[in-house]
Amino acid sequence: MMDLSKGPPTREELHKNPSLLLHKRHELEGQEIQAFDGLVGAVIEGGDYIVTSPNMRRIYHPPLGGDRSLYLRSNLRYGDDDPLMWPQNFLPTSAHLPLIPYPPRDPNDPMRVLWTFPTEADFVREGSLLDGLGRVSGYYIACLRVPCRSLITRAAADEHKSDEYIQTLAAMITSFLDRLSYLPTSLRMTQLLVRETQRMALELTACLDLAEIYKPRLLHNAPAESNTKPARIIGAFTTSIQTCEDLFRAKIPVYLVRPATEVMSIRVLEVVTPIVAQGVIPLDEAVNPTYKAIYRGRVSRDKYAAMYMFTRRLQTYPNPFGLTCVAPRTEPLPAASSFVNRNSRAQQYSPYARRTKPKSAFYEPQGRDKFEDPDDPVYPPPIPAWRAALRNVDRTMTNVVNAEQAFTDHNYAFPEPASFVAYEKKERRDAAIRSWLRYRTALIHRFNISTSDARPMSGKAWRTLLGLDYLEQGPSKLRTDTKNAGRRASLQDFLQNVLEMDGLTLNSDSIDPVTWQGKSFESLGNQDIEEILWELAELNFRQELLALDCRVCPPPNNSPYSTSRQQMVSACFPSGQLLVATLPEANHGIASYDSKERCRYLIRLQRLMRDWPGQKPQIFSVDQVKWREGDIDELEEGIARFYTQTFFNHFRRAPVIPRRLSHNVPGLVLPPPALEHLNPTPMVYYDMDLILEHEAEALEAQKNSKA
Repeated sequence: MMDLSKGPPTREELHKNPSLLLHKRHELEGQEIQAFDGLVGAVIEGGDYIVTSPNMRRIYHPPLGGDRSLYLRSNLRYGDDDPLMWPQNFLPTSAHLPLIPYPPRDPNDPMRVLWTFPTEADFVREGSLLDGLGRVSGYYIACLRVPCRSLITRAAADEHKSDEYIQTLAAMITSFLDRLSYLPTSLRMTQLLVRETQRMALELTACLDLAEIYKPRLLHNAPAESNTKPARIIGAFTTSIQTCEDLFRAKIPVYLVRPATEVMSIRVLEVVTPIVAQGVIPLDEAVNPTYKAIYRGRVSRDKYAAMYMFTRRLQTYPNPFGLTCVAPRTEPLPAASSFVNRNSRAQQYSPYARRTKPKSAFYEPQGRDKFEDPDDPVYPPPIPAWRAALRNVDRTMTNVVNAEQAFTDHNYAFPEPASFVAYEKKERRDAAIRSWLRYRTALIHRFNISTSDARPMSGKAWRTLLGLDYLEQGPSKLRTDTKNAGRRASLQDFLQNVLEMDGLTLNSDSIDPVTWQGKSFESLGNQDIEEILWELAELNFRQELLALDCRVCPPPNNSPYSTSRQQMVSACFPSGQLLVATLPEANHGIASYDSKERCRYLIRLQRLMRDWPGQKPQIFSVDQVKWREGDIDELEEGIARFYTQTFFNHFRRAPVIPRRLSHNVPGLVLPPPALEHLNPTPMVYYDMDLILEHEAEALEAQKNSKA
């Protein structure tokens, strides 16, 4: 060994002969390893740095550099910049990341699915208008739900309910699992959704372990026993002796990075070759498709925020009504309340006075009055407050906000449910419903892609598309290939650029049997038809709520959507989904017969609508913890009136309102409230979210006062 008594080695000498790190090895014989010592050590970067670990037998090469590019690799992870794949530099604001576990060694461990990459064998393709659509297999999703359900149960414990990040992860995992279960997509998107579900589950594991196990150790409240070995977790790099001591004391794998100039003070028991990422984890770029970098720069909070926002955006949908900008009117809106009964206003004028009134002074629907409910036994029953609000919309054109109407404003994201019961012939109605079921998966998927330019279509376009099969059965002189070409052209107009993505191809000649909830079309009864129309009403309502929120609260910086606003929209529904409306959700949420449950979701809708312009019901300004029956009814009526009127003011048509089913479909398990009241008053709903907000504000004020 080189004699170091005359001075430290040069970087070249250290690089050439890493065993120089052992110059103080004799001092460790029979001594207890300290945080600044090394069970092992390695020389990296041509002799510029030394990495030691006091509690591990291997050294990883740290991801160095201030210009790191964060992008997805072939396994849909971020390579050595991914805290799930490789140790990262420790950040106090992301203290849970070193606690990400390694895959269990036992192949039968139910947690192993959190590392399993889904392949073609795990993907079940669906007979659909779009070849390439499918879902992850029932077996795979069942396996994935097992550890996720356990984590969500842990997160629901009282000790974690005030941790916003833990609750957010738990809610997002549930939402992603539901989307994987119910919403067909391409194989590549399915793989990405599974990967991000796994990411959230592993992060949630780390967050829970931090709170339950490691935080007491870090705060000296419950130090680990001396013979406790570090768990099989990722660990972290650090350049701070103090951080190294804290992690070492907590039994967290730690790697201390120091400049080579400190070699004379470093004690190491064994020199090892550092493990580099190349050849150990996938680093090649993802293809088909490729993904652009989501972050470039140093390891910081911004890096992990970029990962989080990427995951969030996978649950964010484009606003289908947002393809055209709408200019506001130049003249001011009338100051009078919008909540005026349209019938009473009409009665102010005599028949003679009406003749001299401009045609545009009052919105007069052409054909069927869409502000009234159709009378048909298969039509889903309305929620009384919403039906009354729709009937009483003030359709005076002076209420219209925009100078001109966007070409999509009178259109529908999905077929208007009332249009199916407007057919005089049952045969024609049945043919239209059959066509919808045949195209349903593809036409929902067109809004399932953030870069899709699919748009709402007019009622006439929907009737044309869904009536093609009926017309083809008639005595037409057109050749079959001409009819097929017409259908294909119509479908391409609906699907737009969806056909260019993820290898999907149009199969307009598909002859797969048409089914609903596992039943053949021929066996469907009135109750089944009601369910189909309920789903259409619900999907339209959710898309229109999203569109109206985007219209009145435009996203910043010309962004196509606001992630935070869309989260608020999604939270108004029990499943948190905007493109999935499962039958068990019917008669729940804002449609629930249970006033307490209904109030829970009405309050979320109220908070969303508070930011909307216009004269709001007085109850919108109320922040109260206790809601009694009368308060809930007033809130529901106010929300329904304000929503229907505001929608008309911006879109110049009747909105599709939420509905109920005449029967219950079991299967929905509502997420528990944030807190449970220990001694509730009967017939009173307690807004626990508001209580948590007040507690968070009090804690923040307390921190600021101490600072």
